[in-house]
Amino acid sequence: METELNLEHLLNIIDPYINDGTLDCIDIGELDGTPFIVIDDHNTLAFINGAINGFIGAVDRPYVGTLELPEAITATIKELELSKQNNPDHLGTHNNLESKISALRTCILYDQHLTTIEDPIDLDDFDLEWGFNDEYSRCACGNCSNIVRTSPDCYEWIAPLFIDCEGYISDDCVDCGNFDDYILDEYKNTNKALPSARSTDDLGLAKVNTESFQNGWYGGQCDTPAPIIESLNSKDIDVWFKVYPRQFDMDFDVYVKEKDLERASYILSNTNTETDIDPATLLKQGLEAASAAMSKLPNDSGIKHATIDTDSGTATARIVTPAEFVKGIK
Repeated sequence: METELNLEHLLNIIDPYINDGTLDCIDIGELDGTPFIVIDDHNTLAFINGAINGFIGAVDRPYVGTLELPEAITATIKELELSKQNNPDHLGTHNNLESKISALRTCILYDQHLTTIEDPIDLDDFDLEWGFNDEYSRCACGNCSNIVRTSPDCYEWIAPLFIDCEGYISDDCVDCGNFDDYILDEYKNTNKALPSARSTDDLGLAKVNTESFQNGWYGGQCDTPAPIIESLNSKDIDVWFKVYPRQFDMDFDVYVKEKDLERASYILSNTNTETDIDPATLLKQGLEAASAAMSKLPNDSGIKHATIDTDSGTATARIVTPAEFVKGIK
């Protein structure tokens, strides 16, 4: 009888390593009713995949790069050994090289181990989902096992409720919890989108505009929250926004408390909601500035990277190292 590859089976394998602190960098819960594991990094993923196959200390391919064949890994080890010999007194470099060499050797051992197994498996074969902790986290309410997505997975994604010093709250907990007062206070009079878990009706808010405002890069989409906030606040009216994002533009609606709806409608109808310069114009200026800045950088000296400020239509450019590029340029 085949063993069912579910969360229970996985926990039977990895529980000893969780209990002794070896795997202290995972979080287990549920996302939309499906068992979910949040993992810190590729090393943790590699350890879990190794443990599933009866091997401890495996190093995953993303960690060692794009090396595919044992011969290539062996050649790389020789190169690193030579570099280590050339840097005997540079402790940081020496230790870093030794760590890479150890990882590569373990990778070879793991490849050899897998050849002894009839049907090797990994975490993707289990009836569960998993993701890294820069995309998911456990709900910060402290009373559930819900997992929350914390980074976009589509253009229409809207961030869940976030509470300072605590973390993200799952939509389930927002919907059945006591967060309305916090949401109303945290999101009022700011250009942040209301979290989608609670409806505006539940929050006691009413929509002021009849047609959605638009901001984006297609030309003529010049509406912006700033003058709306300023205009309504000047008459002691608090304001909130529902946002509907897309790839290059967004719609947004204006909400106020029910008691302020009539006054807010009149004020908004007499408010200039548009920016002085079309965002599409600023984007064009920024792209032209980026092209000019990039052309001034020396050729064949690294990876060219430009940053455009779409609020001002300006840009900066610089050379980045391959390591910076792979890690993600901030």
